[in-house]
Amino acid sequence: MAPVASCDRFSLYPCTTGQARREQPVANDTVPNLLFHNLGHGRFEEVALQAGVAYNGDGRAVSGMGVDFRDYDNDGREDIFLTALSNEGFALFRNLGRGQFFDVAQAALVSRASLRLSGWSAGIYDFDNDSFKDLFTANGHALTDIERAASLDSRQSLSVFANRGDGRFEHSAIAGRGLYRGAAFGDLDGDGKIDIVVTRLNQSPLVLRNITKTASHWLRIRLHGHRSNRDGIGARIHIVTDSGEQWNHATTSVGYAGSSEREVHFGLGGDRSVSKLEINWPSGVHQVLRNVAADKVMEIEEAR
Repeated sequence: MAPVASCDRFSLYPCTTGQARREQPVANDTVPNLLFHNLGHGRFEEVALQAGVAYNGDGRAVSGMGVDFRDYDNDGREDIFLTALSNEGFALFRNLGRGQFFDVAQAALVSRASLRLSGWSAGIYDFDNDSFKDLFTANGHALTDIERAASLDSRQSLSVFANRGDGRFEHSAIAGRGLYRGAAFGDLDGDGKIDIVVTRLNQSPLVLRNITKTASHWLRIRLHGHRSNRDGIGARIHIVTDSGEQWNHATTSVGYAGSSEREVHFGLGGDRSVSKLEINWPSGVHQVLRNVAADKVMEIEEAR
């Protein structure tokens, strides 16, 4: 069960100053999105139109800003979450397999909730560790004085779309209003919950500490590559627990105007262990670990 997102999920602090994937989506502003399919040997083919992600569910090219590419419904296929500007609605392209996607934002209750928002950075992360990845967006109109010309707010709240586990999401606004833009994600305090650093125009960044009240378990994986790159970027990880299966991958490239931590995060719900953990490294190395205990950061070296 996915708890409803609410304002008590994050506490707010001013910041005083922190190859295994086969496709790469690109969000474009007012022109069709791109999707580059990896052909191998350093070559890519642009396939967005035939894959169904060039336009949103209404057949329109939107003002795409931020994008993240992860499996939100635990079916083993990576989906695409795309932010857009006011009066367009965010897009959520569900991966149907065989290179085909479908925009389910309306059925998932994402489109209507985001209609008046201008979204920039986006992230697909399990913020409550219930085993279903949620959605986050940093919002703020592109025009800082849009109130003069339209019945829209330039300064907007941040958004969390809580994954209910049934294909639908529940939206909540968090933090105060601002002209938010970039975001970076990571567990800043080591408590097993994903925190967020958000930038905003003409103000200092914010640090959002995740204070979600949950008894759910978690597992974080820090990769060390040898034949692959040092940080294991691009490695795909599959886990099996008593409750089901999940997939994620190692990347620091998330959303818009931010670089996130390299650790791979899994929320485990009520499961206290992972019965099987598989890693497909960019080098082609395949590793399997069994009976991994939860609630820890696990360091894994690529097999030589």
